[in-house]
Amino acid sequence: MRYTKTLALTLFSPMIWATPLPSDVSVTVFTTQNYLIQDSTLAHHIYYLDAVENIEEGQGDVFSTIPEKAAEQAKKWLHSPQGKKFQSDLQQAYIGIIEGWKLGVMKVPAIVFQHSRKEPMVVYGSTDINKAILIYKNASE
Repeated sequence: MRYTKTLALTLFSPMIWATPLPSDVSVTVFTTQNYLIQDSTLAHHIYYLDAVENIEEGQGDVFSTIPEKAAEQAKKWLHSPQGKKFQSDLQQAYIGIIEGWKLGVMKVPAIVFQHSRKEPMVVYGSTDINKAILIYKNASE
């Protein structure tokens, strides 16, 4: 019985301890695949800044080494379902980079709090969104 209570507390503790934020504050996480984000459901957006590199590496060398032939292959591929998905994935990946740049994010992991009437606040080095919310709330008081 003691084990069951401990397990239940462990399973449901994020819901119990999650710190609420005002509705006009959004949480955006900037990270890479190297960091495991805790309490990720508390974030409005999570951007993986290494996504572009991962997408491009996943493409591999699929075109000819002969430039004329490679150009023709690339044109066909870009209009294929795989090529269109690649372009869409790449556009989405660059959105994270652009957003991070606009907000002045200097390193990862970074958890950014954007309030409708205040300057954004960044918590660097934390992968736990709930802890970052506590830091934000303490700094905002």
